[in-house]
Amino acid sequence: MEKDKVNIEVAVNEIWKCRNSYKYGADEFQADSDTYVLIVADPDYLGSDTFVRVQPISFNIDYRCADDYFIETESILGEAFIIESWNEQPVLLGVLEGKIGELSISLPKPKVQNSFTKEQLRFRESEIKRTAYLRQSVLTSMAVNEIYFERKTRIRTIRNLSIAASFIGLGMFVWQPQRLSSEAFADKYYSGYTAEFDFSKSGGVLSRGSYYLLPNYDLQTSKAIQDGIAAYEDGRYKDVVDNLRVIQALEEYYPEVFFIYATSLYNLGYAKEAVIAYEILMPKLNTINFSSDLLFQLSIAYVNTGKNIKARRTLKALESNDSEYLESYPEILKDLRLY
Repeated sequence: MEKDKVNIEVAVNEIWKCRNSYKYGADEFQADSDTYVLIVADPDYLGSDTFVRVQPISFNIDYRCADDYFIETESILGEAFIIESWNEQPVLLGVLEGKIGELSISLPKPKVQNSFTKEQLRFRESEIKRTAYLRQSVLTSMAVNEIYFERKTRIRTIRNLSIAASFIGLGMFVWQPQRLSSEAFADKYYSGYTAEFDFSKSGGVLSRGSYYLLPNYDLQTSKAIQDGIAAYEDGRYKDVVDNLRVIQALEEYYPEVFFIYATSLYNLGYAKEAVIAYEILMPKLNTINFSSDLLFQLSIAYVNTGKNIKARRTLKALESNDSEYLESYPEILKDLRLY
């Protein structure tokens, strides 16, 4: 996969086979097995790269849950399969290898499953690991495209554009006088995230100085992770991103640290990139202890990127999963603009 030289046309509801391996710059990524995905959104841009949102496909139908789409027909892939709506993630277009077919049916809205068997949870964990090389393409792109992290004027530009947009869309306010603008909504409800880390509890071994050698990483990478957390606690969000953006599989081994990375992107004014990072964590929603914070932060980031419908759905999911969380924000849904 050559950066900037991908010319692939994809459409929603198409099923594609992914490459078993690909290179991005100096990095090479390898799949454990053949991977098929369903295209669920139109392509979008990330710097000089193009990505698309997909839902992975699995043939392990015995582990399907209420939020999986079960496709019984064998005409597309030769056997029945499930589409993992819960495992939606971004992938660079260059990772797609060839179109297999297209779904001719409209998929229903996924149902909510509140509890899972141990076997289902193990299956989901293995699927998250199996598809990690897909989302790694986007994470690597975010790290390589320095433009996202070096333009000091972007936050100011975004605010100026928001002010301009408020005049352009003045007529829309007439119809929603009680709703807040995106900027005002974020200013009112965004509160950041505070976390305490004890790396010794996650298997870290005290090593050089006060640093822990963390499982799955060498000492240099372990140090970068801990320096990133220290920078976050001090409000040095660019240092957080600089330390954490190049660490592979961070979302898999330390999802809360990856959440800190995503929140730092948002704090720097990169709401679109924060949305991508937050969404990468969504498949882990049932296994992390900060799921409510993830849903809340993602909803705020959605508003900041003009995705108010998604923000409302996310807040409704939060309200359903953790009814007490939104008690501190009784007017948040009323304040959210419809578009």
